[in-house]
Amino acid sequence: TQKFPEVVEKSRSMRELLLEAYGSAQGSRAGEFRGIWDHDGTGLYPGDWGRTAKVLAESGFTDVFANTMWVGKVHYKSSVLPVSDTCRMYGDQVAQGVAAAHGKGLKYHVWKVCWRLDGAQAAYVDKIKKQGRLQVTDAGKTINWLCPSRPENVDEELKGIREVVSSYEVDGIHLDYIRYTSMHACFCQACRKTFEKEIGRTVGKWPGDVMSGTLKKPYYTWRALQISRFVRLVKIEVMKVRPEIAVSAAVYGKYPSSLDSVGQDWPLWLKNNYADFVCPMDYTADPDRFLEYVKGHMEFEELSSRIYPGIGVTALESRLDAAQVIDQVNILRKAGAGGFILFDMNRVLEKEVLPVLKMGVTAER
Repeated sequence: TQKFPEVVEKSRSMRELLLEAYGSAQGSRAGEFRGIWDHDGTGLYPGDWGRTAKVLAESGFTDVFANTMWVGKVHYKSSVLPVSDTCRMYGDQVAQGVAAAHGKGLKYHVWKVCWRLDGAQAAYVDKIKKQGRLQVTDAGKTINWLCPSRPENVDEELKGIREVVSSYEVDGIHLDYIRYTSMHACFCQACRKTFEKEIGRTVGKWPGDVMSGTLKKPYYTWRALQISRFVRLVKIEVMKVRPEIAVSAAVYGKYPSSLDSVGQDWPLWLKNNYADFVCPMDYTADPDRFLEYVKGHMEFEELSSRIYPGIGVTALESRLDAAQVIDQVNILRKAGAGGFILFDMNRVLEKEVLPVLKMGVTAER
């Protein structure tokens, strides 16, 4: 019992040596896409994007995705959307992030959370709710997500995107939550009227008739079309400013089930060039399941080079150590993926994972 602390420390040291040996034994792949999602949008060191960019560049990464744009708040100086406390505290995060990233040869993408009103000011949410612009579930419950079929909601989302790509030298707009909450939304009256106009007749029983029977497939197809139309409009707006700005999205990897479950038809976005690339959120600690996910993506042979699997280092669904991250990178490389993206930028990633990756897996860009 007295030697227990000594045994624990020795075990820790041995594990670190094994990780170093394993990391050093790996090969790199020049020219691949290597991204990191930054959920906080402030980098590893709030107020010091230069330090974060240095860490990422030295670790062999190419792209950073900073979560700086929500429906009701943004982390930069905006004239069209509410400015967040984060911006007031640490300064304009997009301006700082772009400058630091470009200084180290990294690409900077604005991570845009779509539709969700999380963190928005109460007065703003109340105004939207009173206007009837929120999603409604099949049970009649209103939820704090903008309804994608409402033109004024689409305009609200686009005006922010238009501003940020016009004001900053960003390399990309990355759409997150570019979907519905689940297959149980949206069934608001605006959706009903628009759908009825599209099919040219009245739906007798709402929402029952579009949740089952002959109208189910047409309705869920129409619902997915609302999301696809928005992605297309984002691409059009971006092209007007700078055609080289990439439009990308974080997506549900399971297709075609994502069509009915959340309204995501991401292969269509790639085929029609609405999106330049997508990042399926393949969060799992099970290597066999991860392989299954990635193989499913690579079946879209003509699109596979634009599909970058997301690895859940510290996601709700998975917690991976450096060896597990290496294993998943090797799996996706062998399957033919053109790159990968890690979730999430935090101290665990910085201190425990990146130092091992840069020994071999990401030794060069």
